[in-house]
Amino acid sequence: MKKPKKSKKRSAPARKAKKKRLSPAPLLSPGAALIGPAPDIGAGDPLGDPLGEAAAALRAGRPEEAFSLCRRVLAAEPDNAEALNLAGVAAFQTGDGAEARSLLETALAFRPDFADALNNLGNVLKAQHALGEAEDAYRRALAARPGYLDAEYNLGIALEAQGRFTDAEESYRRCLENDPNFAPAHFNLGNVLKALGRLPEAVSAYRRALEADPGQSETLNNLGTALMELSKPADAIHAYRQAIGLDSGFADAHYNLGIALQEQGEFDAAIGCYDKTLRCDPAHAGAQINIGYALKELGRLAEAVEAYRRAIGMAPDYDKVHANLGDVYLQQGKAGAAVDLCDAFLDDHPGNISVLAFKAIALQELGRTDDARALYDFDRLLRPVSLSAPEGFTDMAEFNIQSCNVLVPSILYQRWQNERFGAA
Repeated sequence: MKKPKKSKKRSAPARKAKKKRLSPAPLLSPGAALIGPAPDIGAGDPLGDPLGEAAAALRAGRPEEAFSLCRRVLAAEPDNAEALNLAGVAAFQTGDGAEARSLLETALAFRPDFADALNNLGNVLKAQHALGEAEDAYRRALAARPGYLDAEYNLGIALEAQGRFTDAEESYRRCLENDPNFAPAHFNLGNVLKALGRLPEAVSAYRRALEADPGQSETLNNLGTALMELSKPADAIHAYRQAIGLDSGFADAHYNLGIALQEQGEFDAAIGCYDKTLRCDPAHAGAQINIGYALKELGRLAEAVEAYRRAIGMAPDYDKVHANLGDVYLQQGKAGAAVDLCDAFLDDHPGNISVLAFKAIALQELGRTDDARALYDFDRLLRPVSLSAPEGFTDMAEFNIQSCNVLVPSILYQRWQNERFGAA
């Protein structure tokens, strides 16, 4: 499943806290989708020119034909870098990444400053998850041809994939200096700004992308997720509905619309959205889990049980959906069934903290206080440890002062994120 922000964790073994833990939050951009230009295949007159015909075949989606034309040229001119470049692109498009890399590297051996071949080699390496090598290829392409838009854009993608969002931002902004209406760069700029927590700027970037290309459903979807994080649900709902209007089969837009409606308390409408999500993507466990939650909130507990059981069938190792089902059992007065559910999960996942915590609550409901206390017996489970001051600090007192000022806030923030949305 696509890493939705799912159920919230329980902060304390109390019934009130359970409800909060189960509330879902919006899916992060499925659009970390990185969109952009096609590989550089060069120009050429297709009439009477085998390489021009090969380029035309590639543009028309006929890579096998293009590869055959390139081979004819290479039989007579094995050092023809243009033919090797086009053959490399053709091999890549047929799924032969190893052959593509070999052909492009051969082209560069004959012509080291061939910017198109360097850019295409970067694309092959990126597809092979060799991101550092891909970055190097794109930078070499830019050194050979300063201002090369495709290579700059692809460099941004490689940097973003490495989690270097600030560097990626710089690449996308350089793209936009060359072409202010380049919608894919605005879109990806929005993604990295969102990752950096600069949500108003991300919204602006997505809106600029839509001004340049209004037909991008993924841009609208990502705009919606940013607006939700800015606590603008009405605007987010409008964006999701626009995305669905452009692509009725866009599962993540249906899912995110469901979450937004659910956050507004419109549970029946949310269930309809989750049903559409599952029609588009039958394996979308997040939608099935949220159907269970919405049914529980509507008081339709028997239906919620069935929904959660289906979700467990889709995501059997996901601990929180077991806890969610157990929560419904508690509301039905079936604490024994909740304990049995926990034990069955713990047989395959011993030591799982979320389910152990929920089991303690279920045991309390059954009146088995001693058994519950054994699961959170701090005297038995915790022991004091003496720590030495880390390097750079004179003693632990100095370290504690500094960590309170610097380290603790970030740690608490991460803990809050994990408790609110579930650990990634």
